[in-house]
Amino acid sequence: MIEEEKKQTIEKILNESGKKLKEREKKLIEMEKQKELKIQENLKISLTKIKYKYDPNGKILVRFPQGLILPKVISQKPLNRPLHACCQVIGCGNSKKYRDPITKMDYCSLSCYKIIKNNLYSN
Repeated sequence: MIEEEKKQTIEKILNESGKKLKEREKKLIEMEKQKELKIQENLKISLTKIKYKYDPNGKILVRFPQGLILPKVISQKPLNRPLHACCQVIGCGNSKKYRDPITKMDYCSLSCYKIIKNNLYSN
């Protein structure tokens, strides 16, 4: 009789721990499914995103998703533009901030503007 009771209690304990294990397994499986869904959603988003960033040289780098065919307008070569225009007054190496509307010369400060105006009126 005592042995049967021991067996029954052992079975109850094993059944309860087995139920807990099954519940944990279900939760783990559910969490894995959620992770897979998130990964799939991220893949869908990354397949439709066009990413761009600026290069240290001033160029724009564009990354397209794989398999995307570009129209001819986008696939043309980029235009060559100067990165920074400099002040056109001789001896001044600063970057330009202003442009004289009459002479179309670039200058950086009031003193350079005065030099341009003096040269314009003296000639």
